[in-house]
Amino acid sequence: MYTDKTLESDGELHKRWNEQRRKRYADQEFKFTTASGIPLKPFYSPQDIQDLNWDDIGVPGEYPYTRGNFPLEYQFKSWDNAQPQGYGLPENARQRFDFLRKEGLGGYFGGGAFWLLELDQPSQCGYDPDHPVARGSVGRCGIPGSTLEDYDLLFHDLPIDKMFVEVHDAEACLPGLALYIVYAESRGIPQANLAGQSSNWIYRQAMCHDNPTFATEHVLKLMTELIRHCTRNMPRWKTISINTHGWGEMGANAFQRIAFGMALHTALVEECKRAGLKPDDFIPRFIASGWPGRDFFENIAELRAFRRLWAKINHERFGCQNPHSLQLRYFTGGSGSVLTAQEPLNNIIRLTLQTLSSILGGASSLYTPSYDEPLGLPTEEAALIALRTQQILYHETNIPKVSDPLGGSCYVEWLTHQLEVEATKLLEQIESVGFLKCWQNGFFKQECERNVYEWGQKLERGEQIVVGVNKFASGQKPQIRAFKVDPSVETIAIERVQRYKAQRDQTRFQSAMENLRQVANGVKDKWPDSPELMPALINAVKAHATKGEMMDVLRGVFGWGYAH
Repeated sequence: MYTDKTLESDGELHKRWNEQRRKRYADQEFKFTTASGIPLKPFYSPQDIQDLNWDDIGVPGEYPYTRGNFPLEYQFKSWDNAQPQGYGLPENARQRFDFLRKEGLGGYFGGGAFWLLELDQPSQCGYDPDHPVARGSVGRCGIPGSTLEDYDLLFHDLPIDKMFVEVHDAEACLPGLALYIVYAESRGIPQANLAGQSSNWIYRQAMCHDNPTFATEHVLKLMTELIRHCTRNMPRWKTISINTHGWGEMGANAFQRIAFGMALHTALVEECKRAGLKPDDFIPRFIASGWPGRDFFENIAELRAFRRLWAKINHERFGCQNPHSLQLRYFTGGSGSVLTAQEPLNNIIRLTLQTLSSILGGASSLYTPSYDEPLGLPTEEAALIALRTQQILYHETNIPKVSDPLGGSCYVEWLTHQLEVEATKLLEQIESVGFLKCWQNGFFKQECERNVYEWGQKLERGEQIVVGVNKFASGQKPQIRAFKVDPSVETIAIERVQRYKAQRDQTRFQSAMENLRQVANGVKDKWPDSPELMPALINAVKAHATKGEMMDVLRGVFGWGYAH
């Protein structure tokens, strides 16, 4: 990458630097690492990256897309402000969405409105508000989304064929998508015209939060059922978010997040191929969602290394030729676990730095959490500050005028390479055992827990400083009032879902549910040579089945429990 003259000059400068260092810091040992434990040098220069292949770095918009997916990134369109919203009842979530949209909430790839809708935990796991499991959690960290009426309260006068809608359904993503399709059709909008994304996180609650899910041997086929339907029927729909964010919140470091995400990706691609799908037809609909941690430069290098490895594996292993299969769409921007309940206003600074690192890494869409999230759900004021953070970074800093402005930095290129090397080694280790086996034997969980323990020990010893927690702590209680959800929300939601169930044609409902059970059994026993699951779910929604009732059928067929 460099001429002999440059490297010779660099070597002479290193000698002079070493002499000055010994004179000034003779007795001090430099021993630092990145947040992932990669040993650091005091500075980086051409000799540290002389053996790198410049073609791996290249220019923005060229394979392997280290420096960004497009020749120009943010110069003519901003990243997408993908601020998750949802609390209380559907009409409460709609009110917050309308407020933020009025304040400039941006659209997907510069287009129309973007609504990233958070559902409450019962709804994400596929339980209706009237289920005993849901008690005490309805509307608390999202909204209940179980019926067509819920969807109408959310979207009733919005042009959903001109919007990008993502609903965080997690385990319940298949019934959730069926609900959205049928609701759109009731308004005369065919599913082919819908733009949006299914999280397809059938694995996430179990793998990242140790919650129950479907039996692990069926998870990939259920994820593939959603991908297969959308590939054939919904050309504008993104079919999965490879969620490394959940692993990050559990404690995974930067190269672990890349490796874990790529291991899920490669296992899922193989499953989709078994179902008769061609990689170039479905991989362009995949995105990844990341976790910006506590290391500013490592966050930037992680995005760049992830893009590069994504492109290489999809091209070299899966034979992809479509550029969209090689361009990783990456959603990131904030981490709740990095925020503190002590001195919560400090979180505004933490979140600004996280958002900035995501921008410098070339994220496609960004989520900036609210500073008060350690205390409760975001207030309207806190949600607005989160949105303003992105707007100020875009409009007042001149940062977006240059694509990948840190490209060519000796440190950033060295660190990008190191993360790619470490992630590749770990990916090979996972694949030698098998993705599902690693899930079942608790490998991912153990790796994350070890990191969390080690970080906690450093915090206690004072080796890791968190301002306002173990150093510079004022001891003052926060003067911020936490947001509270109206306690009547749960009662109202229960009454609504019970009324919905009572008013339907019970004969038609029973017939649709029996058909769903038969099709699900076929998927379980004969997959991939079985009828598709989504048409049966759509038929059940048309018979006014709720999300929880459809999930009860799927749980009964595919099993439900803990992976390890």
